Amino acid sequence: MDENRFTDLLNNYLTGTMTEPERKELSVMLGDPEYRQVLEEKLLQELEGRRFESQGHEDALALIEQHLIEQLDARKGKRLFVFPKWFAAAAAVVFILSIGSGYYWWRNGSNEHNFLGKTNTAADIRPGSNRAVLSLDNGAQIPLDDSISGRVATEGGTEIVKADSAELRYRAIGGGDNTVHMNTLSTPRGGAFRLVLPDGSRVWLNAASSITFPTVFSGDSRTVTVTGEVYFEVAPDKAKPFRVHLNDIDIGVLGTHFNINAYGNEQKIRTTLLEGKIELTKGKYRTVLSPGDQALSGAEDMVVRLNAEDLERQVAWKSGLFDFDNADLPGMMRQLERWYDIQVRYEGDVPQRRFRGELPRGLDLNDILEVLREVNVRYRIEGRTLIIEK
Repeated sequence: MDENRFTDLLNNYLTGTMTEPERKELSVMLGDPEYRQVLEEKLLQELEGRRFESQGHEDALALIEQHLIEQLDARKGKRLFVFPKWFAAAAAVVFILSIGSGYYWWRNGSNEHNFLGKTNTAADIRPGSNRAVLSLDNGAQIPLDDSISGRVATEGGTEIVKADSAELRYRAIGGGDNTVHMNTLSTPRGGAFRLVLPDGSRVWLNAASSITFPTVFSGDSRTVTVTGEVYFEVAPDKAKPFRVHLNDIDIGVLGTHFNINAYGNEQKIRTTLLEGKIELTKGKYRTVLSPGDQALSGAEDMVVRLNAEDLERQVAWKSGLFDFDNADLPGMMRQLERWYDIQVRYEGDVPQRRFRGELPRGLDLNDILEVLREVNVRYRIEGRTLIIEK
């Protein structure tokens, strides 16, 4: 038994640096009772003398435990091993609460948790849901929520149908006047929605985002305009290139999967290509992206190369996850503001904390804020304002 190698593999898994061959190697090791015993002994050493301060904390751990197990199921098709309940909760917290290049529990010498958070109304703040507003060409606005189903409207020769709780579809039915109508689908803070465009292209809208598009793609191109964060799976059509406009950027594609993050309060617009090829133009700047490339557009423009795990992080929201990849506190808070429809205010200097790990977007705000409690960030809730204290 190579205990040092086993420890190295565990560290790589928890820090998100594990390669696929290493993942398979760890999977084989975890099938061996001797290695499982080593793992449990290490966690017992870490947990010795530690205690959980409240039932609410244990409830949050249970939710994170469930999520962690689901992620292992999704990524490997089966669980690597069966977690004892106490181990799953502990491992989930170690996984979630990493700071910088190391983990808080592994580097903090204290055996006590100092829970300084005050959650007066945080438990009442629910996560976002499937909500959007459809704006028609005639100015009419149609709220899309669980109360609306079936046919929503008909414009020209196009039928607009709410297919399920979270998706709007456009399909040609003929017999119309062939007039092109411009529609806009927009999500509020705390909302997300999906869309199937008239050409069959699929679109995912994150919170506080929008897409404007025609009810029929006429002419020699398919052109849409977006704000916020939008993920595309474009239907191939070499005769009609697909084009996306946002601010001063133009993106041209044929058939591809890519994500655009263009929120106004982020420093850079991030265009991330997962499949296919796109051409990005900004003034005189032009670049062609290949799968795995991410274009960063701001005061300075550049393209970076992402590995497979980094690509997953960029679109984690689409799968119902927050993925904090070495995120600082303001970066984490901006995501929470959009999804929970809250405001964040800082009293004094912003705490210097960094976070790495995943959390389900279906958690109540109170459960998410357990992360802040663990790293001794003081906060309080006033209405829908989260105040980070001195």
